[in-house]
Amino acid sequence: MRIPGIAVFILALVLAPAVGSAEIVFAPFAGSTFGGSGGEFGDDTHLVYGGTVSFVGDSPFGLEFEGQYAPDYFGETGNNNVASLTGSILLGAADPDRRLRFFGSAGAGLLRTHVADHEQFFDTDRNSFGVTLGGSVILGLSDQLGLKGDVRYFRGLIDDEPGSDVDLDLTGFNFWRASLGLALRL
Repeated sequence: MRIPGIAVFILALVLAPAVGSAEIVFAPFAGSTFGGSGGEFGDDTHLVYGGTVSFVGDSPFGLEFEGQYAPDYFGETGNNNVASLTGSILLGAADPDRRLRFFGSAGAGLLRTHVADHEQFFDTDRNSFGVTLGGSVILGLSDQLGLKGDVRYFRGLIDDEPGSDVDLDLTGFNFWRASLGLALRL
């Protein structure tokens, strides 16, 4: 258990100079999920909305935190949704005048599913550790405003053998998300 803690500490030391001089970009978004395990329940495209807060600067590295919410992810058979809260490391590049920026991202966080039927016979909430990979592009329209397009893959992880060791295994729960939103430089 000490090795992951040391890895996080070293990563924080490497990224601290990049984040210390970073600009903050807030990007509310709306989009759609696709290509995931939601297809087992019918249509696998679902509305999703949320926002990201990114810390980017002159360094190619940055940090991003994001939250999203997808209502009726498992169909219209009751109250159900999928939500996530993740943190990611960014690796990016920009054109010289910084009007166009590209980012690759890799991160982890919470994937939460909620399912309840109309008659309230069952009510299931599940919190899972999840990972995300993806890419973004920000097109600057002015010094403070731009557009952000994003494609990401989300996958749940579980501890398949609860006990003293942490043995994470991929779950069947996964989906892609494509989104578009405003990018507000703060």
